Amino acid sequence: MRTGNVRSFHIASTGFACPARNYLYACCVKLLRWLFKPIDQLLDRVFSVAGAVVLSQMPQIMRQYLDVLSGALAEAGRNVAVFRDQAFLLGKSLPEFIDKHLRNPDPDFQASGRAMQQAVLRLEDYEAAYQALNNASPWERPFLFVYHLDGHLWDALQFSPGLPLNLEGLAYALAGILLGLACYHGIVRMPVYLAQKFRSGSRSEKDRQAVT
Repeated sequence: MRTGNVRSFHIASTGFACPARNYLYACCVKLLRWLFKPIDQLLDRVFSVAGAVVLSQMPQIMRQYLDVLSGALAEAGRNVAVFRDQAFLLGKSLPEFIDKHLRNPDPDFQASGRAMQQAVLRLEDYEAAYQALNNASPWERPFLFVYHLDGHLWDALQFSPGLPLNLEGLAYALAGILLGLACYHGIVRMPVYLAQKFRSGSRSEKDRQAVT
Protein backbone atom coordinates (compact mmCIF):
# COMPACT_ATOMS: atom_id res chain seq x y z
CA MET A 1 0.00 0.00 0.00
CA ARG A 2 2.83 2.35 0.87
CA THR A 3 4.71 1.55 -2.33
CA GLY A 4 1.61 2.22 -4.39
CA ASN A 5 1.16 5.64 -2.75
CA VAL A 6 4.78 6.59 -3.52
CA ARG A 7 4.43 5.49 -7.16
CA SER A 8 1.14 7.39 -7.51
CA PHE A 9 2.74 10.53 -6.05
CA HIS A 10 5.72 10.18 -8.44
CA ILE A 11 3.45 9.91 -11.50
CA ALA A 12 1.34 12.83 -10.32
CA SER A 13 4.37 15.04 -9.66
CA THR A 14 5.89 14.08 -13.03
CA GLY A 15 2.65 14.88 -14.82
CA PHE A 16 2.58 18.26 -13.06
CA ALA A 17 6.24 18.99 -13.88
CA CYS A 18 5.96 18.22 -17.60
CA PRO A 19 3.46 21.01 -18.42
CA ALA A 20 5.44 23.45 -16.29
CA ARG A 21 8.66 22.52 -18.06
CA ASN A 22 7.01 22.79 -21.45
CA TYR A 23 5.54 26.19 -20.56
CA LEU A 24 8.93 27.45 -19.39
CA TYR A 25 10.58 26.15 -22.55
CA ALA A 26 7.94 27.83 -24.73
CA CYS A 27 8.47 31.13 -22.90
CA CYS A 28 12.23 30.90 -23.43
CA VAL A 29 11.75 30.15 -27.12
CA LYS A 30 9.42 33.14 -27.53
CA LEU A 31 11.90 35.39 -25.72
CA LEU A 32 14.78 34.24 -27.90
CA ARG A 33 12.70 34.75 -31.04
CA TRP A 34 11.81 38.27 -29.89
CA LEU A 35 15.47 39.05 -29.21
CA PHE A 36 16.66 37.43 -32.44
CA LYS A 37 14.10 39.14 -34.70
CA PRO A 38 16.04 42.46 -35.13
CA ILE A 39 19.27 40.51 -35.71
CA ASP A 40 17.47 38.27 -38.17
CA GLN A 41 16.19 41.26 -40.13
CA LEU A 42 19.64 42.88 -40.09
CA LEU A 43 21.39 39.74 -41.32
CA ASP A 44 18.72 39.30 -43.97
CA ARG A 45 19.53 42.75 -45.35
CA VAL A 46 23.28 42.32 -44.99
CA PHE A 47 23.26 39.12 -47.07
CA SER A 48 20.98 40.73 -49.66
CA VAL A 49 23.14 43.85 -50.03
CA ALA A 50 26.35 41.81 -50.10
CA GLY A 51 24.97 39.57 -52.83
CA ALA A 52 23.80 42.56 -54.88
CA VAL A 53 27.14 44.37 -54.55
CA VAL A 54 29.21 41.32 -55.48
CA LEU A 55 27.16 40.12 -58.45
CA SER A 56 26.58 43.64 -59.79
CA GLN A 57 30.34 43.81 -60.43
CA MET A 58 30.32 40.73 -62.66
CA PRO A 59 29.78 42.67 -65.93
CA GLN A 60 32.67 44.94 -64.96
CA ILE A 61 34.88 41.96 -64.11
CA MET A 62 34.11 40.21 -67.39
CA ARG A 63 34.65 43.42 -69.38
CA GLN A 64 38.05 44.05 -67.81
CA TYR A 65 39.02 40.41 -68.20
CA LEU A 66 38.13 40.67 -71.89
CA ASP A 67 40.52 43.63 -72.16
CA VAL A 68 43.31 41.57 -70.58
CA LEU A 69 42.48 38.68 -72.89
CA SER A 70 42.59 41.00 -75.90
CA GLY A 71 46.09 42.16 -74.96
CA ALA A 72 47.28 38.59 -74.41
CA LEU A 73 45.77 37.57 -77.74
CA ALA A 74 47.62 40.36 -79.56
CA GLU A 75 50.92 39.40 -77.91
CA ALA A 76 50.44 35.70 -78.70
CA GLY A 77 49.61 36.60 -82.31
CA ARG A 78 52.83 38.61 -82.65
CA ASN A 79 54.90 35.72 -81.28
CA VAL A 80 53.36 33.21 -83.68
CA ALA A 81 53.81 35.67 -86.57
CA VAL A 82 57.56 35.75 -85.87
CA PHE A 83 57.71 31.94 -86.02
CA ARG A 84 55.65 31.94 -89.22
CA ASP A 85 58.01 34.45 -90.85
CA GLN A 86 61.02 32.32 -89.91
CA ALA A 87 59.36 29.26 -91.42
CA PHE A 88 58.51 31.22 -94.59
CA LEU A 89 62.14 32.29 -95.04
CA LEU A 90 63.11 28.61 -95.00
CA GLY A 91 60.40 27.67 -97.49
CA LYS A 92 58.25 25.83 -94.94
CA SER A 93 54.86 26.23 -93.38
CA LEU A 94 54.72 26.82 -89.66
CA PRO A 95 53.53 23.26 -88.84
CA GLU A 96 56.39 21.85 -90.93
CA PHE A 97 58.85 24.17 -89.23
CA ILE A 98 57.69 23.08 -85.77
CA ASP A 99 57.66 19.40 -86.72
CA LYS A 100 61.25 19.62 -87.98
CA HIS A 101 62.34 21.04 -84.63
CA LEU A 102 60.48 18.37 -82.70
CA ARG A 103 62.02 15.52 -84.74
CA ASN A 104 65.53 16.91 -84.51
CA PRO A 105 67.75 14.77 -82.21
CA ASP A 106 69.28 17.91 -80.73
CA PRO A 107 67.53 18.67 -77.37
CA ASP A 108 67.83 22.41 -77.99
CA PHE A 109 65.86 22.16 -81.24
CA GLN A 110 63.27 19.95 -79.53
CA ALA A 111 62.84 22.52 -76.77
CA SER A 112 62.35 25.35 -79.27
CA GLY A 113 59.86 23.17 -81.18
CA ARG A 114 57.83 22.58 -78.02
CA ALA A 115 57.92 26.30 -77.23
CA MET A 116 56.58 27.18 -80.68
CA GLN A 117 53.94 24.45 -80.42
CA GLN A 118 52.76 25.79 -77.06
CA ALA A 119 52.66 29.33 -78.48
CA VAL A 120 50.40 28.20 -81.31
CA LEU A 121 48.08 26.34 -78.92
CA ARG A 122 47.95 29.36 -76.62
CA LEU A 123 47.01 31.59 -79.54
CA GLU A 124 44.22 29.21 -80.54
CA ASP A 125 42.89 29.10 -76.97
CA TYR A 126 42.93 32.89 -76.66
CA GLU A 127 41.20 33.32 -80.02
CA ALA A 128 38.46 30.84 -79.08
CA ALA A 129 37.93 32.47 -75.68
CA TYR A 130 37.87 36.00 -77.09
CA GLN A 131 35.39 35.15 -79.84
CA ALA A 132 33.14 33.27 -77.41
CA LEU A 133 33.07 36.06 -74.82
CA ASN A 134 32.89 38.92 -77.29
CA ASN A 135 29.97 37.45 -79.24
CA ALA A 136 28.05 35.95 -76.30
CA SER A 137 24.69 37.24 -75.12
CA PRO A 138 24.47 38.67 -71.57
CA TRP A 139 22.88 35.42 -70.37
CA GLU A 140 25.53 33.17 -71.94
CA ARG A 141 28.54 35.30 -71.01
CA PRO A 142 28.91 34.29 -67.32
CA PHE A 143 28.94 30.58 -68.18
CA LEU A 144 31.39 31.07 -71.04
CA PHE A 145 33.49 33.28 -68.79
CA VAL A 146 33.87 30.48 -66.25
CA TYR A 147 34.51 27.92 -69.00
CA HIS A 148 37.25 29.94 -70.72
CA LEU A 149 38.76 31.47 -67.58
CA ASP A 150 42.57 31.43 -67.66
CA GLY A 151 44.35 31.51 -64.32
CA HIS A 152 47.36 33.47 -65.57
CA LEU A 153 45.18 36.14 -67.16
CA TRP A 154 43.03 36.30 -64.03
CA ASP A 155 46.13 36.96 -61.94
CA ALA A 156 47.09 39.76 -64.34
CA LEU A 157 43.67 41.42 -63.98
CA GLN A 158 43.82 44.74 -62.12
CA PHE A 159 40.16 45.03 -61.23
CA SER A 160 38.62 48.42 -60.50
CA PRO A 161 34.97 48.42 -59.29
CA GLY A 162 32.33 50.25 -61.27
CA LEU A 163 28.78 51.47 -60.78
CA PRO A 164 26.31 49.32 -62.76
CA LEU A 165 23.86 51.66 -64.47
CA ASN A 166 22.71 49.47 -67.35
CA LEU A 167 20.11 46.71 -67.45
CA GLU A 168 22.75 43.98 -67.33
CA GLY A 169 24.21 45.35 -64.10
CA LEU A 170 20.76 45.73 -62.55
CA ALA A 171 19.87 42.17 -63.53
CA TYR A 172 23.03 40.89 -61.84
CA ALA A 173 22.23 42.98 -58.75
CA LEU A 174 18.75 41.44 -58.55
CA ALA A 175 20.25 37.97 -58.96
CA GLY A 176 22.70 38.86 -56.18
CA ILE A 177 19.85 39.79 -53.84
CA LEU A 178 18.15 36.45 -54.48
CA LEU A 179 21.43 34.60 -54.05
CA GLY A 180 22.15 36.45 -50.80
CA LEU A 181 18.72 35.54 -49.42
CA ALA A 182 19.19 31.92 -50.47
CA CYS A 183 22.59 31.80 -48.76
CA TYR A 184 21.20 33.39 -45.59
CA HIS A 185 18.26 31.02 -45.31
CA GLY A 186 20.41 28.02 -46.24
CA ILE A 187 23.43 28.83 -44.06
CA VAL A 188 21.85 30.61 -41.06
CA ARG A 189 18.13 29.98 -40.84
CA MET A 190 17.99 26.34 -41.90
CA PRO A 191 20.47 25.05 -39.24
CA VAL A 192 18.60 27.02 -36.55
CA TYR A 193 15.27 25.60 -37.71
CA LEU A 194 16.62 22.04 -37.78
CA ALA A 195 18.17 22.45 -34.31
CA GLN A 196 14.83 23.67 -32.91
CA LYS A 197 13.01 20.74 -34.49
CA PHE A 198 15.54 18.30 -33.09
CA ARG A 199 15.36 19.77 -29.57
CA SER A 200 11.57 19.86 -29.68
CA GLY A 201 11.43 16.22 -30.75
CA SER A 202 13.95 15.14 -28.11
CA ARG A 203 12.09 17.03 -25.38
CA SER A 204 8.74 15.52 -26.37
CA GLU A 205 10.25 12.03 -26.33
CA LYS A 206 11.72 12.59 -22.86
CA ASP A 207 8.38 13.86 -21.57
CA ARG A 208 6.58 10.78 -22.91
CA GLN A 209 9.15 8.51 -21.29
CA ALA A 210 8.81 10.37 -17.98
CA VAL A 211 5.01 9.99 -17.97
CA THR A 212 5.13 6.28 -18.82
